[in-house]
Amino acid sequence: MDKVKYVIKNNLDMDPMHDSYATEIRIEENFLIVVYDNNKTQEFYLSHSGRYNITASKCINHVQINCWYGGNVIDTARSYGGDVANPSHEPESESCIGSWLKTRGIRNKIILMTKGGNPEFKSGKLVKHRINEQSIETDITKSLEKLNTDYIDIYFLHKDDPNIEPAEAIEILSKYIKNGMVKHIGASNWSAERIEKANLYAQKHD
Repeated sequence: MDKVKYVIKNNLDMDPMHDSYATEIRIEENFLIVVYDNNKTQEFYLSHSGRYNITASKCINHVQINCWYGGNVIDTARSYGGDVANPSHEPESESCIGSWLKTRGIRNKIILMTKGGNPEFKSGKLVKHRINEQSIETDITKSLEKLNTDYIDIYFLHKDDPNIEPAEAIEILSKYIKNGMVKHIGASNWSAERIEKANLYAQKHD
């Protein structure tokens, strides 16, 4: 996939792909990424510190502009938008998107995806996995609050925990589908083998 590096510096910067149709908007770590129908992408740097700093209002502005181009999928995560220089900083990605959705009143027109259960890291090292009932409940509850919504279209487990069976992960998430808080579930950063096991279990216990 061709990538076009485009760092927003001020509110006057215009989208150089105005003749293309945005098919997906997602936020990964410190970048807002827009994917277009010509298979090109734009990356907007969202770091709290560093040379380029984009405020929440600018982020909302560019999400809105790209949705005007037809994009209707927003992919975020509970951990996105945190300050890498200050790990205790509350991640802002979901809050930013939630504020925008509330202001625009178009929740029913957006396919909203987010992720949770991300492992806990300290000084770059894995401290503990978080695919368990308590952590997932905390993450989903917080995501719904920050996103200003009462349901998530697709909820992903952000990273795998090889110490638990895929069936256990399915069981943890199933109650959120039953109560309507989550419409669909998925897995991010899982092996194909682990995903296949999860799918087989889900099909047998539907």
